[in-house]
Amino acid sequence: FVRRIEGHRVKVKDAWVKQVGQGPPEDLGWINACVISRCFHIASGTSVLAWLAPMVDMINHSFSPNCKVVTLSDTIDVVMIEKVAAGSEVFFTYAHFPTAHFFWRYGFFVPDST
Repeated sequence: FVRRIEGHRVKVKDAWVKQVGQGPPEDLGWINACVISRCFHIASGTSVLAWLAPMVDMINHSFSPNCKVVTLSDTIDVVMIEKVAAGSEVFFTYAHFPTAHFFWRYGFFVPDST
């Protein structure tokens, strides 16, 4: 797992140098973490698309979701899968990752993940 994280850091730095043409800023890791923790990765055909979706990223994770996130062409829709009372919290399942991956990716631990 640690090797995957380090490999990701190297890819981010290499991509920065390739795109910008100079060494990355000192806080590139923090910048990347801010984007990654807010990004949705959604399967689309044979690739995975990364989306930044303001407000959708405020929906909390649960393994017992009451909504799902659906992509249609160039939009992201939040579709309720059960009735929710006004003022109640909305949840969807981010993914089924080991708890260490949840911490690295989103900054929190999930006690019931393996």
